Amino acid sequence: MTNTGKNSLMQSVRPVADPILATIKRDVEAKLPPTLKDGYDRIIVAGLKIMFSPETHAMALRALQEAIQRRDISSGVALSTVTLIGMVYKASQGKMSIAAAFPAAIVLMCYVFEFLEGAQKITITPPLVAKTTSAVTQGVLKLFGITQQQFAQGIEESRKQASAPVSPSSPVPPSVPAGGA
Repeated sequence: MTNTGKNSLMQSVRPVADPILATIKRDVEAKLPPTLKDGYDRIIVAGLKIMFSPETHAMALRALQEAIQRRDISSGVALSTVTLIGMVYKASQGKMSIAAAFPAAIVLMCYVFEFLEGAQKITITPPLVAKTTSAVTQGVLKLFGITQQQFAQGIEESRKQASAPVSPSSPVPPSVPAGGA
């Protein structure tokens, strides 16, 4: 797909309207390294296609309704979001950027929340979003077999690389993660 095609796909993605969720989406995208942008965009577009496809929409809606009935909205949204990331990964035949999956999962979580809020099933609150964000992150770590220690090491390494000066002789900027986007 050409860059223009991807841009037009992302432009067709409707914005998140809830102010709490819109702030999260804006913050995630503002902090997104340029090296992950393409992978992130692909995951968001694919995730929304799966989320609203006739084949999977009813199944996801049932799971979310069960969570609401159990009054466990956070777990239901987290499970739906992580399942969605897993479906995108499977559809990509393992080629999806795992690094881009984390910010994409948080934004897809916002779309799941907004869907429920639009159906007047829930009210979005900061504590609910915080609890669910933690559950989504833990779920994505588990999905890809990443331990908390590996995750913490990766964060620390990224911080070190981001603060390291770039040598003119360096072939790759230090902020580019191993494996690319």
